[in-house]
Amino acid sequence: MIALMLTLAVAVQAPDSARAARWERAINQTTDSLDRMRGATAGFRADLTSASPDLVLVRAATVRAACQGAGAPLAELDGLLGAEVYSARAQRTQTQLRRGTTDLRRVLSQCERDWQVPERPKPGIADSLRAWGPFRSAQIDSALRRYLSLVREFMKQAALKKPAVS
Repeated sequence: MIALMLTLAVAVQAPDSARAARWERAINQTTDSLDRMRGATAGFRADLTSASPDLVLVRAATVRAACQGAGAPLAELDGLLGAEVYSARAQRTQTQLRRGTTDLRRVLSQCERDWQVPERPKPGIADSLRAWGPFRSAQIDSALRRYLSLVREFMKQAALKKPAVS
C-alpha cells in the first residue's frame, strides 16, 4: 500500500518537476546570454579613449554578436511565456515578464542595427562609435537591468530556482 502511494506521489510530482526544469533551463539560458551582452558592453567601454580604431571596431562587432546571440534564448523563453500560465500565483509577473521580453527583443533588434560594422569600415566610424557607443551601451545595460528585475520577480512568484543574475 505504501509503495503504491509512493509511486503515485512520484508520478504526480514528475511532470511538475520536468516542467519547472524546462522553465528554469529557458530562463537560465536567457540570463546567461544577457550576461554576455553586459560583458560585451562593459568591454566596449573599457579604455575606450586609448583603444585603437581597429579595437573599437572589434568591440562593436562583439556587442552586436552578443545582441544576436541573445535572440534565440529570449525567443524560446517568450514561447514558454505565451504558451501557458506557469502558476496562478505567478500569472501577473509572468504577464509583466512577457511584456518585458517583447521590449527587450526590440532593444536587441536596435542593438543589431546600431552596432553593425561594415566589412570595409569608412574612416571615422571608430570615432563615431567612441562618441555614441558609451551612451548606447548604457541604454542597453539599463534595459537589461529592468528585464532581469522582472525575471527575478517572476522566479520568486513561481517558486522556481533562481538563476545566477546580479
